Amino acid sequence: MKDWKEPFGDRRQQIVYIGQNLPKDAMIAELDRCLLTDEEMVRGPEIWKQFPDPFPEWLTQAQAEHTHAH
Repeated sequence: MKDWKEPFGDRRQQIVYIGQNLPKDAMIAELDRCLLTDEEMVRGPEIWKQFPDPFPEWLTQAQAEHTHAH
């Protein structure tokens, strides 16, 4: 409950990497590049929706099955 914030609840997310000799500093720097700047943060969700999505479009299960069937 220490991470619970009204009205949204627990918005905490975690990424766990398991391995030996991982480049911790480089990994943290790359993840930090994904964060919004202070200026972007104050602009709010309506503006965030306009940012380019670097990920490919997700297919539904039916779309994926149809694509692989042909």
